[in-house]
Amino acid sequence: DEEDAALVRRQVSNYTLNTGPFGTMHAIKDRETFSALEWWNMHGGGTPLLQSLALRVLSQVVNTSSAERCWSSYSFIHSVKRNRLSLDRAESLVYVHYNLRLLS
Repeated sequence: DEEDAALVRRQVSNYTLNTGPFGTMHAIKDRETFSALEWWNMHGGGTPLLQSLALRVLSQVVNTSSAERCWSSYSFIHSVKRNRLSLDRAESLVYVHYNLRLLS
């Protein structure tokens, strides 16, 4: 919704500029001592849209396995013997190699 998006942008602006509910002495001081999740639960209530967005982002599971697989494919293709490959060619080969592995 465009209205909600505009409201979230204003709330992000307040957060980055330390104004509104984010400009209180406690909100600024607690950024250093609370975890991000605790801080948003404690001080984000005045901005429910931004708070819910922040909590969803902070609740994402961090997993590097897909990046590791990509780097593994890249190291297989761009080795010492093949170090003259151009960047575009190497990226194309990694793309094909990775997708072929997914299909098989």
